[in-house]
Amino acid sequence: MTNQLNSHPSFMWWARDDAKFSEPPSRTPSLIGIERIPPTRRPSPVGSEHVPPTTRESSVDSEHISVISRPSSVGSNHISVVGDSVITLPTQGTVTPATTRANTPVFSGGASPEIRRKIANASPETARHVALRMYESMKRHGLREEAGKVVGKEENEIEEIKEGGVDRVRRKSEDLMGMDYLLRDGFVSYLRDMAKITPPIPQQAVRFSNIKLTRKFRVSDGTYETFGNKVVACFVGPIKTLLQEQDSTWLQVLKGVDGYIMPGSMTLLLGPPGSGKSSLLEVIAGRVKVTKNLILEGAVMYNDKYASEISLSRLIAYINGQLNKHIPFLSVRETLEFARDCTQGIRPENFTPKMRKFFAHALVERQDPVLEYVLEILSLKEIQHKLAGEEISDTDRQKLTTAELALGTYSVMLYDQPFSGSDLAATYDLVDTIRTISRIQQSSAIMSLTQLSQEVFDLFDRIILLGDGHVLFQGPRQDAIPYFSNLGYTKPSHVESNEFLEDIAAGNGYQYQEQGTRPFTLDELVACYKISDHYNDIIRIVDEVDVKYTYWVESEPGLGLSLKRPSKHHLSAHAQSSRETELVVAKLSRKVGHSGGIESTGRVQIGDVVTGISLNKEEMQYLSVVPQRIQHERASHVYSMLKQAKGCIRLQVERYKEKEEEYQSQWEQFQRPFVQTWWKSTKTLVKRQIKITKRLHALIKLRLLQVVLLGIFAGTLFYKLGGQYNQQKMNSIRALGFVSTMSIMLINLVQLPLYMLQRPIFYKHKAQRFFRVSSYIVANCIVNLPQTLLEALIYTLFAYFLAGLSMAGKGSPLFAYLALLFLVAYFGSSVFFFLSTISSIPEVGNALAGLLKT
Repeated sequence: MTNQLNSHPSFMWWARDDAKFSEPPSRTPSLIGIERIPPTRRPSPVGSEHVPPTTRESSVDSEHISVISRPSSVGSNHISVVGDSVITLPTQGTVTPATTRANTPVFSGGASPEIRRKIANASPETARHVALRMYESMKRHGLREEAGKVVGKEENEIEEIKEGGVDRVRRKSEDLMGMDYLLRDGFVSYLRDMAKITPPIPQQAVRFSNIKLTRKFRVSDGTYETFGNKVVACFVGPIKTLLQEQDSTWLQVLKGVDGYIMPGSMTLLLGPPGSGKSSLLEVIAGRVKVTKNLILEGAVMYNDKYASEISLSRLIAYINGQLNKHIPFLSVRETLEFARDCTQGIRPENFTPKMRKFFAHALVERQDPVLEYVLEILSLKEIQHKLAGEEISDTDRQKLTTAELALGTYSVMLYDQPFSGSDLAATYDLVDTIRTISRIQQSSAIMSLTQLSQEVFDLFDRIILLGDGHVLFQGPRQDAIPYFSNLGYTKPSHVESNEFLEDIAAGNGYQYQEQGTRPFTLDELVACYKISDHYNDIIRIVDEVDVKYTYWVESEPGLGLSLKRPSKHHLSAHAQSSRETELVVAKLSRKVGHSGGIESTGRVQIGDVVTGISLNKEEMQYLSVVPQRIQHERASHVYSMLKQAKGCIRLQVERYKEKEEEYQSQWEQFQRPFVQTWWKSTKTLVKRQIKITKRLHALIKLRLLQVVLLGIFAGTLFYKLGGQYNQQKMNSIRALGFVSTMSIMLINLVQLPLYMLQRPIFYKHKAQRFFRVSSYIVANCIVNLPQTLLEALIYTLFAYFLAGLSMAGKGSPLFAYLALLFLVAYFGSSVFFFLSTISSIPEVGNALAGLLKT
């Protein structure tokens, strides 16, 4: 095993002699020489406090990514140039010029008029080839549907030009109204423009360190269950519970998991069943509560605050595929309107003047811009008036769940098997939409998926592979297969990447190794990972005191990289800091700064530090996993190699978290546990319950008919017994009171299945902080009042007068009888509502309700 570890590429040792590197001949040339020095980890107790991050200013002029390397604590005002040389990143397939210039060159690539002229003058074959390339590029950048719309739009415009000329087409575009006008250039452009005028969602760098989760499980004795065993267990079970002698064992589910989630990124969580994926997502979401049967160790931080210090549910959206349910009596639009009211803090009545001007076309048509674009991008417009029950497919139901999250202002979205049962094409569209939203809003998403195609796999930025509670790999998606390939695992072309990785984690990786090679054990895979650069860079970020955001940049032509000196902070900390340099971006492109897609996870700013780089689709080589004293040598080595670099270049950059004073009020709103006040939340729930009641009008009519029949039955059974005062007649009148109270109370039994049907949706909304529990209870009580009063009144009118009861005292006995039946009926409705809360399944609720009949 030692020989296998030593042969792993992560164990490359560079001999350092007067700043010159030499590589062992047995290895293929590598991008960066790495001297393996494991970082020193600092303890992160749950109660410890982090130093607040320093603030700095940075400018963002473009939506394309420009990368600047700078020291971890370097502000834009503290960067000094070591040399005047700036390297411009090449376009894919070109070679970076070896010569450098004193001034940062402009991004390569022609201007839009020039490109348009070339396409217009191209031959049909060339134009067709360019169109196909552009279509593939648009698909990779999350614009698959937009590409299809463009093709359809072009065909229609060509026909219209033939019929009525260009002026007719232009007039048709100007005649668009409402959201159709705002979305005329595609939803990506709409989102980009909207992001410029709306308050941003608070970005969150989620870091989790040394997560250990241990649960207590009950162990079965392995015997067959028989009638005799059950009878004995009825008597022995309570005794064992009292004596704390149940057969149970402790099982460690997560075993020291470290990692992070960065804004704008998409992370795929892989692993075989039982590897701890769901448990890790629950820990990150703050849904794990320490009990006597559960032990949780480690720390989860959101920026510079521990999870216990913030309202997680306002920042995190957690979706479990098992709770992918909606109220079947509401339409798709009504479901999303309720989600918008409960989770969206920015409403049309709160728009700023700039927002009102931008959304003017939609506001004139009385459209909600946020709701309409969500319906549009998730293709829910055509089914918006269908009920969210059996009228829509499972795929549309999953889209509806995603739409609920898109309407809210969430920084981190966690998905635990959200698309179970979906076809691969639908899964691709949903993941692609979530990816687009995450890129533009700079929110982050982590998904645990089982069945996915290679196309879906390629939409993610990072991979976390779990095996038996351990992390076997965590890093860029492009590096996952090469990492295990260097360990001796070869992926066949017919095997999907996720299946390949999960087979290795499940211990079935021997099928991908050469015959005669001893497969790695799980402990050996964990050991390989913990001595890799991927792990060391993760530990560096997780243990950092200051909050920094990390971004991953695909090939962006024209980015100017330069060597800079570190900040004064490092100069005071190291004696030889004057020699230390770091690789940074020196200038952004003006030509492509405002276009570009969503391939990269964020917008690079001048001054960002380059902490990792990959050339020609090789594994990411990290620049900051070694001590400061040799980082300048590695940066210089990379700088010299970039002069002759060609092909695809990937960068990992980081910058400090900036304090956004302008949107401090927006952040304070996130600190509140709920978006709406108690009164407004109760009003919203009352409106929803009224809509549900109206949809159940057939059931209401049947209940009223049932009340009429029961009232007539009771009145005829005790017909004209009122006013007779002999003992036998008076006993019969007392029986009328008993029959009436039981009938009017048990008539509410039909509400129990409805309450049970809404309970999973209640749990989902409660966990996402849609409303308070008290608001939900009060709303149900208010909506039940009119119906209960009407049923009591109808029953009283039939039973009271048919029985010939007294009308003395201006009918006061009648009103007393009506009040008694109303209170009993309302009590019955509350009792069945209570039974729905304590029953685990509908069958238990029906059994408990049966006890009331007896």
